[in-house]
Formats: sequence, C-alpha cells, structure tokens
Amino acid sequence: MKFKTACLAASLAAAGLATTGMAHAQSSVTLYGIVDVNIEAYNNAPDASGGSKTVTGMRSGGLSGSRWGLRGVEDLGNGLKAVFQLESGFNIGNGNSDGRMFQRTAMAGLEGNWGRLTFGRQYTPAFTMLGQYVPGAYGAQYEPIPRIVPSRADNAVLYSARVAGLAVGAYYAFRNQADQLTPQDLSPTGAFGGAVGYSFGNTFRVMAAYDRVNQPAVAAGVVPTVGKTHNAMAGARLDLNQFKILGGYRYRKVESLVGPDIKSDFYMIGAGWQVNAQTGLGVAYYHERFKDAPVGYLGTTDDKWHQVSLLASYGLSKRTNLYAVAAHARKGPLNLGFAGDQGTPYALAAGKTNQTGGAIGLRHQF
Repeated sequence: MKFKTACLAASLAAAGLATTGMAHAQSSVTLYGIVDVNIEAYNNAPDASGGSKTVTGMRSGGLSGSRWGLRGVEDLGNGLKAVFQLESGFNIGNGNSDGRMFQRTAMAGLEGNWGRLTFGRQYTPAFTMLGQYVPGAYGAQYEPIPRIVPSRADNAVLYSARVAGLAVGAYYAFRNQADQLTPQDLSPTGAFGGAVGYSFGNTFRVMAAYDRVNQPAVAAGVVPTVGKTHNAMAGARLDLNQFKILGGYRYRKVESLVGPDIKSDFYMIGAGWQVNAQTGLGVAYYHERFKDAPVGYLGTTDDKWHQVSLLASYGLSKRTNLYAVAAHARKGPLNLGFAGDQGTPYALAAGKTNQTGGAIGLRHQF
C-alpha cells in the first residue's frame, strides 16, 4: 500500500510539473491585413485603333498592396520561439487573389537571442531592409518595385539578426525539385543573397545588399535565353524631426544567352514631410539608365527613363487614411509597366514618349 501511495504521489507530482511547464508556454496567432483601393486616371495609353486614350478606373493597392495574413508565435522556453507567417494578396476591385494561395509569404522557423532562422517563401533580406530607404515605402501605384530589388524567393532558408544598430540578413533558395530534373538545369540553386545595415541612432542609417537569381526554369526542349541576374544595392537615409531625405542605387546585370548582357543603373531619391500627426507629404524621383537593352525594352523609348512621383496622405484614424498620388514618366510608361497586384500593366501608345497619372484612394489596416 505504501508503495502504491508513493507511486501515486510521484505520478501526481510529475503531472503537476508537466502542467506547470505547459502553463508557462505561451502562443498567439494574429490575423492582420490591409485593404487599399483608389480611383485612377492616366493618359497616353494605347487604344484599339492604334491611337492613344486616357484610362480611368479602379485600382487595388495604391500605398500598400491589399493583403491578409496570419502570424503566429509560440514560446518554447529558454528564449526560443517557434514562428510562422502566411500572407496572401488580393485585388479589392474584383476579389481575385494574386495567383497563389499565399503568394506573399509562407514560412515557418525558430527565433531566439541568436536571431531568426526561417524556411519557405519569403521576402529577400535586400527587399526587407531596403524598404526604409525607398521613397514611397514600396507604394505600388507609382513606384517601380521590381526595378528596385528582387522581392521574394521560393524554397528559401533565411537567417536574420539585429545587434544594437547593426542588422544583417542572408538567404539561400533552392529550385523546385522538378526543375532540378530537367536537362537544362541540374543545379539546386535558385537564388541567394544578403544585406547589411547600420543605424547611427535615430538620425542616419545606411545599408548595402546583393542578390543573384539564377536562370529561370524552362520546359524540356526549350532553349533558355536568359542566364543569371545580378543585383547590387545601397541606400542611405537622414531623419531630421518631421523631415526625411532618403534614396538608393541599384546596379543590375541580366546575363543574355543570345546576345550582349543587359545592364542598368537605377537611382532613386525622395523627401518627406510629416506636417502634423495626420498629414504627410512626399516627393520622389526615379531614374534608370540601360546599356545594351533591346529596342523598346520594358516599353521605353530611350535608354534613359525618368519618373517623378508625388504623395499626400491624411489620417482619419490610426488605421485608416485618405491619400492622393500622382506621377509623370518620361521616355517610357509609368513604373516601366509595373502595376501592383493583378493591376493592368501601364503601357504607352505608339508615338508617345511621356505618361502622367493620378489617383485618390483609401487605405485601411487591421
């Protein structure tokens, strides 16, 4: 009897210890998102008769791409956490998704005092870090995001950490296993890169990054025409009370397997003024210069493309704001054709060299 009683007491104690450990483990899942919509008009678009026209309509994602997502964390003890994120974009105008169920992000991993290690489809370190230096904060309406930096990578292993003012990130992305089996591509490497940044207090910060994206996968029997794409980037930002000046540079080389490599230099600079707690104003200038690009590359009419963008935003609350944006592009279409998630690409009509657009919209964050 005494032996049974002792065993029972030991079992209850062990159960109590296990229950206590479970009670200390904390986990949370957050539903979040952005709904962004505007009414836009832009000129010099091609019409069915070969002339030009002004296009008006609704566009999704003026300041931020419309999206929803789930973000979760579980405390594993001793400073270690399990993390995950699933994020999907959509077009608010028609309700369509942006292609995949979780096109924006689908990742899981671990986080501790040593940093964060995650696996899946993720934003590249260069994209994440450069967001502080991009004049429009990746506002898709009138910012040529794909021309600035590669955004995401599939099958990526990503490490990131921050120590005081220093931030670092690096990733390696595998190709899909099916792609590795094709005769044209036996390499498992899809992309890789890294970024490093440093903040000198709250006033001045700098960063640099590099990305290499390997040759796109092609179907069996198809001769590839593009090899590796190299991107080297740098950025700087100065914050003075309610004013900010920021900008960056990106060099890109697209290896061509059928002709000369296409090289380009991309420059961006912007300024912002937070007039008061509700009102913000911004201006940005973008310029890309091409070398050995085919005639009409990305809709350009010259080897030098320019765009000026303007932004005004008014906060109705902490989560909802009204905004107005406008842009004028020379020697090519707005954003060099980029139009955000499932938007109609910008294009110039024959014989036109400039394009101007403007929009008024509403963004709500939840």
